[in-house]
Amino acid sequence: MYHPESGCNWLGVAGIVLDKNNAHHYGLQVILAGTLDGHTINNFMISGMAPQLYGASGFEVQIGSTPLDSKGTLYLQLRDQGGGVQLSENIYINTYSDCSKNMVYVRFKQNP
Repeated sequence: MYHPESGCNWLGVAGIVLDKNNAHHYGLQVILAGTLDGHTINNFMISGMAPQLYGASGFEVQIGSTPLDSKGTLYLQLRDQGGGVQLSENIYINTYSDCSKNMVYVRFKQNP
């Protein structure tokens, strides 16, 4: 459980980026975009910015202070360091109003 000090006052997305050999790949852009509760979300993170919690390629972003239900209105996308080359398809995620499900964890892995 991450951010237990926040209780039910946190909603976020986190994860890691792995290459085809399961080695952590850091320095890539992770885009989080879409809508949540009628608000536009357009954030980006860099893989490797949260290594203390998730590993060398860990990333994390808080998207709200209250867990909310959403279904397929937010997506993640992996891009190169400069942000110009798309490295993954859009990965649509769901969020939940349940405090025990207030973080979406995504593992990107390069296909062989």
